[in-house]
Amino acid sequence: MLIFWGKSKMEEQNNNENRETKANKFSVNPIVLLRDFKDLFGMFFAAIRGKFKIRLSSIVWTLLGAFYFILPLDFMPEALYTFLGLGDDLLFLVYILNQIRPDIERYRQFKLENKRKNDEKNL
Repeated sequence: MLIFWGKSKMEEQNNNENRETKANKFSVNPIVLLRDFKDLFGMFFAAIRGKFKIRLSSIVWTLLGAFYFILPLDFMPEALYTFLGLGDDLLFLVYILNQIRPDIERYRQFKLENKRKNDEKNL
């Protein structure tokens, strides 16, 4: 009888699949969305400095969201529908955050790894 002290390959693959499923799950939880929104800016600043690579699709989704939120031409204009107009902008923002969540999750992992490296270096 063999006893394995470490994780098997199968367990590691299952953990990775579960992590990817959580990252791809659509969420409307305000706490999750605010955390994603905050990390979105950090992710783009890291990408601008050349420390983190972002997929082109995430850049395109973010630009679409910014233009949709800023431009007065949208599905329900704020000038006519006030709160409903802002509501559809927020729904589009939620959709975009959910589309780029895998990159945001990768950025969080990147931050944790860098923090761990810096902590080890300081010891």
